[in-house]
Amino acid sequence: MKTIAFDAEYANKLELAISSEFGCNRSEILSLRDSFVKKVTVFILFKTKDYDTRVLGANYQISWLYIPTVIKEIEYMLKVVPGFEIKIKNVYQLISEK
Repeated sequence: MKTIAFDAEYANKLELAISSEFGCNRSEILSLRDSFVKKVTVFILFKTKDYDTRVLGANYQISWLYIPTVIKEIEYMLKVVPGFEIKIKNVYQLISEK
């Protein structure tokens, strides 16, 4: 069953970890425009917390119908792009430290 209660504290930790690992501002994750770091944030939240796509869509200004495509895109990048999996693992480590 998908989670519908959004954990803002965990999301803040994740956003800060992604900002430091990918060298971006937190505003890029929270902005209205579509960005790569926003997709990574949604992917990690979907995989770790098993959120419903409507919850993620509402909190990150993405259409809930687009989120499954984002998940598939990031999963493909994990397989194909060298070094991307290491960055994701580093984000998981940063979250566990905080």
